[in-house]
This record gives sequence, structure tokens and C-alpha cells, in this order.
Amino acid sequence: MRGRARRRVAALAGAAVLTAGGVLGAGLAQSDDHSGDQVPVRVATGPGGAPVDSGAAAARLSDDALLKGAPWLDQSMGSPSIRSVRALPSLVFPAGTTYDDAITALYESVRSTGALPTSATLGPALPKDIVFAVSRDGSRLSLTAPYGYDVGTGNILMPSLAFPPSMSADDVDAALRDAAARGRAVPAGARVAGNALDACQMLRDGHRVATCETAGGAR
Repeated sequence: MRGRARRRVAALAGAAVLTAGGVLGAGLAQSDDHSGDQVPVRVATGPGGAPVDSGAAAARLSDDALLKGAPWLDQSMGSPSIRSVRALPSLVFPAGTTYDDAITALYESVRSTGALPTSATLGPALPKDIVFAVSRDGSRLSLTAPYGYDVGTGNILMPSLAFPPSMSADDVDAALRDAAARGRAVPAGARVAGNALDACQMLRDGHRVATCETAGGAR
């Protein structure tokens, strides 16, 4: 994990948050962690609590054959293992697109429109243990687990919004409510956060630089 400074981690209690009408389940559960420099708030973006800006976007999301069953969107039955899900296509972004750029584009588009970002095209699935691939031809983001997965357990992660550690729980709650009222995908002061990818979760110019050692294998 990145960073050694001890910091507070806030996770939203409940799955449905940031709906068009306001914030649901806004209570914050706090714990301690040693990684990163911002406070992540787990945000569900799936059917039944989709943080989208309009009814039309929510309907589009629930009707999308690719997105509605994506394991990083709806985890009402728990976080599935990367080993147990089918591989989904990848999103192909222009060359030079970073991982942070890609996951932000995906989050903002799904939240705002209920659809994939127009800045990317669909491409072949990556190996299931690969989250992001970079090459001179473009950057590819896995739609199987775009926000990463826990290498040890294989559990797929949902998107997070990360806030500066200087913000209190009340400040985070206020920022979430303000974003919902304004129809903003990402609250002021926050960024879309994925898991800090291990080298084994990436491809560079089509080549692996490491292999993920998950129980039972990820591929």
C-alpha cells in the first residue's frame, strides 16, 4: 500500500448513496488505515441505489446488458471474486490516458448518463487478473474490475470517492449532499479512487511485469 501516514478511513454505511434526490445512508463508519493520502468513501453505483442524475439515466443503466450485471456495480449479495465472474470487455481510451483518467471518465459517465463514456470504445476482454493495460496504441481498462480487486482474496472492489484527510465526517457528508443537489458526479474536493494497482494487475505493451498470486488463481 502507498504511504505510511496513519489516517482515518470513512466508509458510507449502506449501499444507496448520492441519488438525484439527496444522499441515502449518509452515516459514516470510521476506521484506521495506513495507506494513501485521502479518505475514501465507498459509493455504490448499481441498480437499486444508482447515483445517477436522472430517472432516464437510471433506466438506461438498468437496461444496459453489459453494465447492469457488472460485478463492480451491484454488490448487494456481497463482493464476488475475480475468479468466479465472467470476463467483460475492456474500454479502450486514447494513448496516454492514465488509470486515474480512465476510472474517472467511467464513474462520471455511468453516474451522469447510465452509459459508458463516449471518450472510449469497447475492446476485447483483458485477462481477468489484469485491470489496466497501457501501450502506444491506447490504454485499456477492464470492465470486469475497473476499480481493482484485492489481490489476496480476489474480491472485486466498487468505486470510491476520496476526500482530503483534513475533511471531517461532517464535511464529507455536506460535500456529498451538495453534489447531489447540484447534480455533480464528483463532489468538490474529491476524486474518483480505485485500488492502488499492484504491478501484477497491469500490462505494459502487452507484457506482464508480474503475476498475481491469488488463492486459486485469477485467470
